[in-house]
Amino acid sequence: MKHSKKIFQLWFPFTPSRIGIEETDIPRTHNRTFTLILAKIMQEQHWECQQVYLTNCKKPFDLDGQVRNKFFPVSFQRYISHQASSRQWSFRAIVEVLTHPPDLLAIFQAYGLFAKVLAFVARIKNIPYIVIVGGWYSQISRSQRWYFSHAFRVLVHTQMQKQALVDIGYSEGNIEIFPLGIDTKLFDQKSPEKYLPLDNWPRLLYVGRLQPSKGVFEALLTFDVVKKHYPQASIKIIGPCNDQPFLDRMKRYVQENNLEESVNFVGPIDYEQLPFYYQDADIFLFPSPYEGLPSVVLESMACGTPPVVIRGSGGTEEAVLHGKTGWVVDMPRLAYEVLQILADPAQIQSVGEQAVLCVHQVFSSQRTFDILCSLLAKISDD
Repeated sequence: MKHSKKIFQLWFPFTPSRIGIEETDIPRTHNRTFTLILAKIMQEQHWECQQVYLTNCKKPFDLDGQVRNKFFPVSFQRYISHQASSRQWSFRAIVEVLTHPPDLLAIFQAYGLFAKVLAFVARIKNIPYIVIVGGWYSQISRSQRWYFSHAFRVLVHTQMQKQALVDIGYSEGNIEIFPLGIDTKLFDQKSPEKYLPLDNWPRLLYVGRLQPSKGVFEALLTFDVVKKHYPQASIKIIGPCNDQPFLDRMKRYVQENNLEESVNFVGPIDYEQLPFYYQDADIFLFPSPYEGLPSVVLESMACGTPPVVIRGSGGTEEAVLHGKTGWVVDMPRLAYEVLQILADPAQIQSVGEQAVLCVHQVFSSQRTFDILCSLLAKISDD
């Protein structure tokens, strides 16, 4: 019997362990902004939405949540090379698409052979597919060109990402800007009292995956400098880690520099708890050198805590207007610039308040919802 509703599947073609998340935690921690938008679509549109992952378990299974989460076992588990997210495969997942094709398939990965195979299978079954580009890419190959050119849409988060893809040869007409909007009801502005420089000033914060490419160690090094000027300073580091040696290295640095009482490795937390940490911080550090548009930066802005990001990091610069909604600095000057920022608490409050307005005007989840509904309507009309 044919399903009464059209099915939209959002694919994350990797195991959650690759980003440091337990599979059972997926419904409450991963991709929560998008999950809430998909849940709203199911309530208001004639679509059933599902999120699909790979798993190291031997059999497929589902996890219930606001959106159904489906898991398919990884093939070739005995090969170390298949531990990389871009090299993970699942024949069971391919069979599922062939035998039970959805009406629309979105792939939240811009590279990797398995993602391209998914796209190829979608073409065989005449299923439109969307590619969501989360990062920053500067190379083009024949298979990559095919993957993008046959997509119903290529979605990017910023104009800078779009221009970068156009510059290396992708068709501008099929690339659409698709910011991952923020739930401004959950991530709301902190009270004016939170900006007061109290005895524990300043309180720094990092939120994101704990891996070298995200700049978390640079955030830790910056805090060490800040601590020398502000003895009561503290930093909370929040997020999952799938690189234990790297985490051990950071903790060893903390111990060797007598920072144990000031550095708190919180780990991953529930999505609903994040606003408390953003609102309780004075500065948000996100020195990742290479990004599309990370939601954590927008979440912090929505809470009124201005971010400090790195010049040349990509789409982050499009959201963070230097001196207005946050600060964009050169990596070698990061610690110096943070000290300059901390010297003016009134400016921190002014910039934080402007950041809140920016998120409400440009990066709300309602805008993301409207764009996605427009795409679904076009699919239904075809």
